[in-house]
Amino acid sequence: QRIQGDESDRALVLSAQRLALFASMGAPLLAGLAFLFVYNRAITGSGWTTPYQKYTDIYTPRHVYGFNNVIRGEQRLRPKVRGDYDRWAENLTPARAWRNVKLRLVASWRWTLGIVPLAMASVLFAAALPHIDRRWWLVPAGIVSLHAAHVPYWFSGIMHWHYVFETGPLWLLLFAGATRWLWCSWRAEGRPLMPVWWLAVALLPLLMAYLPTRSFEYAPPDPAAPAVSRVGREIDKLAFSRLKYAHFHREIARVIGEERGLVFIDAALGDAHVDYVVNDPALANRILYARLLPEEFTRPGALQGFRDRRAYWVVASPQLRSRIRHAAFPDYRLRLEDVLDPREPRHVELWTVEPAMSR
Repeated sequence: QRIQGDESDRALVLSAQRLALFASMGAPLLAGLAFLFVYNRAITGSGWTTPYQKYTDIYTPRHVYGFNNVIRGEQRLRPKVRGDYDRWAENLTPARAWRNVKLRLVASWRWTLGIVPLAMASVLFAAALPHIDRRWWLVPAGIVSLHAAHVPYWFSGIMHWHYVFETGPLWLLLFAGATRWLWCSWRAEGRPLMPVWWLAVALLPLLMAYLPTRSFEYAPPDPAAPAVSRVGREIDKLAFSRLKYAHFHREIARVIGEERGLVFIDAALGDAHVDYVVNDPALANRILYARLLPEEFTRPGALQGFRDRRAYWVVASPQLRSRIRHAAFPDYRLRLEDVLDPREPRHVELWTVEPAMSR
């Protein structure tokens, strides 16, 4: 009876431990989902519709999640669709999904530790799984689940991996687990030099990633270009858009000065991936930015809600520039200023539209 009682107590303790573990892992997830439901409802009116989903429905229906996204999106086009950016989406087929999986996997290896060491570690880890603690199964399970969740999306991601960026630490854990198993095996077999070789396998790709070299992206390489590491080249690519946005907003602020402005931006100023319209959600910025819709730019009603601001048109398209020159503004008059952007090969004109009564 005492033995049976001990076993019963042990089972109760084990059940309590499992329940506590489940609560510690599940409670934060449930709390996050509850907060997300309230957040979605406050913004979109439905707890089941995210702000990004709402944005996609209105502006970029071809970017919808799932297969045949372009075909389904073309059946739900709305007046406010962002044409060039929306048409940039490619239709997701099983073949493209498989291609994206491979791109994301290789990019995950390339931008963490390296393709060769992580490919070798993956094979070794799979071979070691039957012989190590079962909790290690959670590491590859996390990697696989995150990749699987993004299989039904057409875009592979920035640098082919920003959708699976969170797998980076998991890949390092996987490498550490494979390394531990290898070193224990080598120690038992009396092979002291093998850990040194394995360390070289891990460090050589890192050295190559940070070593400044000539770029072979364009053939032949430009001899006048400075040597830059592979990591440095990718940082420059990511920094380019931030510098571009910063320069544009700085130039606009310089021309407008301390006044409150409303800036309508011609879509031809950028491209499908450059959008200068960035505002505070409360629209309380000193300078507000809006998209210049060609069919509505002459409507005086577009400015009625912003009578305390001076309106500007940032024009790059020659056709739109001609239309503005010949447009009739009964309550406004135009003042032209030139803004020369040294980062752009073209000349951008900034039209200032001022209420006539202010003069």
